[in-house]
Amino acid sequence: MKKLLLGLTFLSAMLISQGSFAQNQINDSELTTEFVQIEEQDGVIFSVSKQECMIFEGQKPLVYIFVKIENTTNVEKTVDFGIALNYAEGCSGCSYDSEFKTSLTIGAGETITGDCNFETKGTSRVVANPNLEGGWTFEGVQIMFIEIK
Repeated sequence: MKKLLLGLTFLSAMLISQGSFAQNQINDSELTTEFVQIEEQDGVIFSVSKQECMIFEGQKPLVYIFVKIENTTNVEKTVDFGIALNYAEGCSGCSYDSEFKTSLTIGAGETITGDCNFETKGTSRVVANPNLEGGWTFEGVQIMFIEIK
């Protein structure tokens, strides 16, 4: 009986710890041009939005995911993370060694926001190019591999 209780306690602890590392996903149908909170860890809030940006004159605008990162603490934070895009055909940026992982330093009480100016590396991902036929079917976005120092 003692072993069973110990085993159940261990299993419960594993499930709880797994939940704390699980990454939230926002489905395409929930995305707007307004930022929607997707994750919060250690006083850092991640939000995402989906927006069109006119990149090339005479072509349709490209569709992007932008990330807003808010440091709600009173100390500077270094934030490592990746933007993963889920498609019906597979996932882009879902492996730990993905090229879409980035590291940013955010001052106390500051916010970094991605937008069509593309001034901050790692705060945007192109989702779709309506100028090209075919392509994958976008389903949602996740913020993955979060490490806050």
